[in-house]
Amino acid sequence: MLHEYHHVSSSKADAAFAALDAGLDIELPFTDSYGDPLREAVQAGTIPEELVNVSLRRALAQKFALGLFDNPYVSNTAVVFDTAERTPIGA
Repeated sequence: MLHEYHHVSSSKADAAFAALDAGLDIELPFTDSYGDPLREAVQAGTIPEELVNVSLRRALAQKFALGLFDNPYVSNTAVVFDTAERTPIGA
């Protein structure tokens, strides 16, 4: 959005650099800037790899703190939605 909506960057790679430099570790729900544009900019040397590493360390530390690596395998049983137990009162 920094590039295409707010027009505050000259490219998606420039938007990725600005966001990473500001401490925005994850781009969701897509990787418009943190995907190929970021990879290409790091490979070209225009974005320091260490900036990406700092961001990655913070993201992984948060995932470890949340316990997301304690049980990395999800259940393969089907999930049923809209059951009486899951429907809010008054819905």
